[in-house]
Amino acid sequence: MSNQLESQIANYQRWREDIRSGIEAYQLWLDQHGHVDIQRSLRIYDLLESLRNDRMVLAFLAEYSPFVAPPSLPWAPRQGACERSLR
Repeated sequence: MSNQLESQIANYQRWREDIRSGIEAYQLWLDQHGHVDIQRSLRIYDLLESLRNDRMVLAFLAEYSPFVAPPSLPWAPRQGACERSLR
């Protein structure tokens, strides 16, 4: 499991780097061919900065709570749960 997760994270990082490289190449092509305007340059810059600064947060959650009915709670098989008499 750990190796698979590490592999998938590494693949994701490579994918992001490939996208960033492609966007940088596109930006260079625009510069070389005179197709640059301020608005487009700012959008590309913002996109590249987002890719550079983006972080992945992984959260692992687990719950383990085996239910064992205390002796004071009789088992009620018809209802599938334990009940406590409140009288």
